Amino acid sequence: DIIAKTPNNIYVFIEVKTRSGKYYGRPSVFLGKDQKKRIARAAEQFMIQHQIEAELRFDIIEVVVSEKAPPHIEHIEDAFFFYAK
Repeated sequence: DIIAKTPNNIYVFIEVKTRSGKYYGRPSVFLGKDQKKRIARAAEQFMIQHQIEAELRFDIIEVVVSEKAPPHIEHIEDAFFFYAK
């Protein structure tokens, strides 16, 4: 969902997961193995297409919305890893 670059030149690929308060558990739980693989492949293609050689990081931003409270937002750094074969 978001591609960012840190001041120390790490490219961060961020998946935003949103759930309403009626679902139990953290939104990041709903990020499955296949979706992680698709995100990693997209990141790899982005880096190749733009001829970028840099460290990568995969983060998740969790957003839980509720009718009774303001949204709860949490940023999880290094949420998952991808190892190219």
